[in-house]
Amino acid sequence: MLFECICRDTECNLFGFEMEEVSKRDELFQLLSCAPKPQLHLHLDGSLSYSFIKQSIESMAEKGVIKSSFLYGDTNMPCNEDDLYVWLMKMKEEQNLNGSAVAKNSNWKIFDFCNQFLQTSENLSLSTYELIIDLNQKYNVNYLEIRFAPVLHTKCGLTKEDAVNAVVSGLKKAFDELRGRDIAVDGGIILCCLRSFPIDEAFEIIDLCKKCNGVIGLDIAGDEGSYPLNLFTDVISLAKKGGINVTVHAGEWNEKLFPTSIQNVILALELQVDRIGHGLALRSAEHEVFQHLQRQKTAVEICLTANCGNVKKCKSFAEHPLQLMLKKQVNVCGLNVDNLLLSGNVTIGQPNPTKECIHALLDCSVSPLDLLKIIENGYNSAFVKDISSLKKESIELWRDYYIPKIIDILNS
Repeated sequence: MLFECICRDTECNLFGFEMEEVSKRDELFQLLSCAPKPQLHLHLDGSLSYSFIKQSIESMAEKGVIKSSFLYGDTNMPCNEDDLYVWLMKMKEEQNLNGSAVAKNSNWKIFDFCNQFLQTSENLSLSTYELIIDLNQKYNVNYLEIRFAPVLHTKCGLTKEDAVNAVVSGLKKAFDELRGRDIAVDGGIILCCLRSFPIDEAFEIIDLCKKCNGVIGLDIAGDEGSYPLNLFTDVISLAKKGGINVTVHAGEWNEKLFPTSIQNVILALELQVDRIGHGLALRSAEHEVFQHLQRQKTAVEICLTANCGNVKKCKSFAEHPLQLMLKKQVNVCGLNVDNLLLSGNVTIGQPNPTKECIHALLDCSVSPLDLLKIIENGYNSAFVKDISSLKKESIELWRDYYIPKIIDILNS
């Protein structure tokens, strides 16, 4: 059995839409929540659930990681998931107003908030397990690659290898449970090298990629504006020589404000990375860059809500360069959430795998057949190569059932 629809998150941010469009969005949401989907760009620490955070507070406070009953000083725990999201978006807004620069050996405060709950093997494993089960049962995500930075999970005595093994354990437990219910699922773990940390840490990540079962790739992530990709040229080259799959965050930041953003995309292509995360700066790229992308068949991991949640990066879904990428025949590999908890903003809401498809169709004017190609590219660009059966069944379902249904809804 390819999928099992149990419960569906019917929450879909509908503010500002006409009633006829609201009806189409709701119909599409109900339909596409059951459609099989890949997720190639998914951060563990930015995708924690409210229930996981609430349950973690007491145990982590006992270990001295959490400074108060919630975070800093007088802040009380928000009483529900919506309140938590609003609280976190205020933190992100302050971060964006301050330029989003990250000091050396540190990370963004909003991720520090999440990572305080991920300092034990138990919590790392549990959060991974819950994320996989939740995405599969609510949105039928049947292929997913979860990424995280091991260096951020050593505050309570874990080594980076301990952290990796814990996350892999959670992934294996979730996969075993789903497969035991005859649900096809696959994927693996991507290890992030953070730009703001010393290069030596990145070389350690290469060793962990080779050593730890369940690890399927390496990522360069973090503050692209302050730490250009050329700092990691040797890291990427060594990883590629070692046969490690490589994806890099590049072109995520506004190229008008940070010229290195488009330079990072060009360098990523020169280094022959397998995939590029975000790639927003391609909207300003010369024709030769697109030709390079086509020759190498380098995939681009699109994250619509994550990009449009920060107007400094992209002002709206309509202005997102997704359509340009499709026109230029870029290998757009899936519609990814980036961070389930931390992406988006209070106006457009949080992402989820189903809403990303709807945004593509209704807000980015992507045709149903182009959506099918994006989904197919997601499976084709997977770092786990032996997923032919899962991919075949998923694409056939899209082609034979979901695409005709989408066309009917859009034409109604």
